[in-house]
Amino acid sequence: MTDWLREVRSFQRLDPASAALPVPEREAAEAVARYNKAVGLLAADGADIAAIELRKASAMTPSFGQALVLLGCLQMAAGTPVSAFRTFRKAAGASMPDSLRVRLDDYAQEASAAAAATEAFEERGEMGAAEARA
Repeated sequence: MTDWLREVRSFQRLDPASAALPVPEREAAEAVARYNKAVGLLAADGADIAAIELRKASAMTPSFGQALVLLGCLQMAAGTPVSAFRTFRKAAGASMPDSLRVRLDDYAQEASAAAAATEAFEERGEMGAAEARA
């Protein structure tokens, strides 16, 4: 089982020139700046604001794989595997280093299993509540 907080903390700031995003340079620089802000916020335990920055970065540049993967890891750390799985699926088609792509496959598998378990648990809870009312 993955230590999601450790994974989140393993992400490093990026040099805008090395990000190689397939968007205009100005958009890439702004997306990387938001990503780097999120990484800095995470070092100061600002996960909620970091998630907002990552959502903005990935909305501006949907092909920004590092932002999407880090957001998915944050979602797993927050206990929202359904959201994380969706985010990891989006990341699968995005640009990222090969080393991160390998980790993404593992992350997506774990998120998928956790999402299925969460949905099954919620279904049982809803069925149990309906039975109690009957």
